[in-house]
Amino acid sequence: SAYRIPGFYPAENSWRVVYSEECMPYENMNLLADTSWVAAEWLRFLSLVVGGSTTMFLWTSVCLT
Repeated sequence: SAYRIPGFYPAENSWRVVYSEECMPYENMNLLADTSWVAAEWLRFLSLVVGGSTTMFLWTSVCLT
């Protein structure tokens, strides 16, 4: 994971994020890897698997019959 730091532009009096710059990696990933973080990663993976499987099942049962 990585992040971008917004910069202040005094001429426009606004903060902006320049998306063309490189993302900065988190220094201490072990601080972010608590139980909630790990659970979120697993749930994200499971939702992709279940959603993809359901989509393929519905597609094959509707379109190929």
